[in-house]
Amino acid sequence: MIVVREATPRDSEGIRDVDISSTATLREVYQLNQTALANRSKISAKRFQSVALINSRVVGIAQYYLKDDRVHIMGLGVHIDFRRLGVAKALLAYIEDIGRSNRARCLSLYTVKETGNVDIFMKMGFRTLSEQCSELFGSDKYESLIDVYMEKPLSASNDPSHLDAI
Repeated sequence: MIVVREATPRDSEGIRDVDISSTATLREVYQLNQTALANRSKISAKRFQSVALINSRVVGIAQYYLKDDRVHIMGLGVHIDFRRLGVAKALLAYIEDIGRSNRARCLSLYTVKETGNVDIFMKMGFRTLSEQCSELFGSDKYESLIDVYMEKPLSASNDPSHLDAI
């Protein structure tokens, strides 16, 4: 069973393990440049972090923050040994609930097209709204990278609390 909750200081070692495992394959495709690192540090004060656990072990992490009428996901990672078990779906469902409770219109995220993650997010209900040449990432493997902005609508019809009004 997958349990998702907000991260606590006790999760730091597990978070570090998931971060290292989940980003290893991404770093084969791209690296963050100084602008990307600076942007992350600006946002870090207002971001939240959730963890997914299996048998009390941290196996997935998600970083997000509330922005205007949406919840923006700035990091979603699953330990390589726990992929294809529904961990990412569980993390997204948790963040969707947070979005609904904050009356957010949607979830949003950016992903790098060359990682292959666009198709994965599309299967989870996201749609592509824009693509542009990346100014935040560099690559030893590709001449240029494409940043893809995606959103997933949050409808009240998916929120069980709407049944109270019926």
